[in-house]
Amino acid sequence: MKKIFLLACLFSFSLLSNAQDNNLINVFLSSTEFQKIQAQVNTYGQIDNNLSRVTYVDGNTNKPILNIAITQSNVVKAVLESVPVPSSLTNVLPNNEHYVMQLVDYSNYDINTKTGVIKTIDLNYDSYLSSQLIVSNSSVTDFTAYPVPPKVRAKYSGLKTIAEI
Repeated sequence: MKKIFLLACLFSFSLLSNAQDNNLINVFLSSTEFQKIQAQVNTYGQIDNNLSRVTYVDGNTNKPILNIAITQSNVVKAVLESVPVPSSLTNVLPNNEHYVMQLVDYSNYDINTKTGVIKTIDLNYDSYLSSQLIVSNSSVTDFTAYPVPPKVRAKYSGLKTIAEI
């Protein structure tokens, strides 16, 4: 009987977690931050709610990472990664946004051959290309991280630095 009760509790908790995760995703998708980037995201395909997930840093539910899958013809073409910034933190992102947003672009990666180019695009800072990974048969052959371009850095120079937070 205790095992059945324990299983029922775990099942109820997973349903609650899924509802909480779905709520976090829905709140983000209705945010002004998402509305600003939606046209760019839509160029990769459609949001797939079934493949979208929320993970938590160190299992801490106060530190969610939203992973929103964008598919085209049932193939993941990109993942929009978003992290909510506490409302108590101001002037840390452009336009006082409350989500850190990065797009992982898989449009030039072939999942079957595990070969291609995977790019990350920083959506908070004028959609600059922040990194590129070249993969061949599941092996990384090259990785390049790009610094924030000088024009973008200058444009947002008034924001708080990590040391000031």
